[in-house]
Amino acid sequence: MKRLLTNPRILRSRLEANQPVDDAANLVLQEQRRIAFADLEQVPTVDGACLKDLYANIISDQDIKNFLIASSLYDYTQGCWTGIHQTSENAAALHNSFAQLIEAIIAGLGDVSGTREVVDTRGAKLFHVDEPAQFSSPDMAIKATGPSFAEPKLVNAPKRAENPIGFSNVASVFTIKRDADVSEADVDHLAVYNRQIFFRQLNRLFCRSLLITETQVRLLPLRS
Repeated sequence: MKRLLTNPRILRSRLEANQPVDDAANLVLQEQRRIAFADLEQVPTVDGACLKDLYANIISDQDIKNFLIASSLYDYTQGCWTGIHQTSENAAALHNSFAQLIEAIIAGLGDVSGTREVVDTRGAKLFHVDEPAQFSSPDMAIKATGPSFAEPKLVNAPKRAENPIGFSNVASVFTIKRDADVSEADVDHLAVYNRQIFFRQLNRLFCRSLLITETQVRLLPLRS
């Protein structure tokens, strides 16, 4: 598997050197997506075996099996998650199903002692570095607390927001869509999200975001 590299300082200079003249927010974001995705050069497609190797030493197969057998969200006989319909026509219901599923995985396998929280970020504003007026709104994020994370600082905010979330205090972000609605532009979004996380978390070594549908998962892993 080709290693995907990103350097926040290099990308920051690229963004600064390629600011679009037009001040329209959507054009600025489109340019950031273009630069971020171009920096990836080529995104390889790999099978599930490669993904398994990424996390080979994180948790044992037996622990995963025990979790799946005990979980009411998984049909071990059929080998599939319950509640995730492969012919889903309701995007909101799909989002809710995955929120419940990810919460269960974190609680059952994460061993994070309450430092991780699944957050619906469809209406949130995760502001970009060097472009205070620009923001992204991933479908879902894993909000994190601990020494490597910090609450986002909002410019000109009259007071601290309740339960603030930004690229500075997320462990990962997800795009959740129906198969019928997915496009390559969604991968562009993941590239932007990952790089913004690197910008806000300067000690971050890896960043992995997911595009999830009712039948498949696409992982975009980046390394600083």
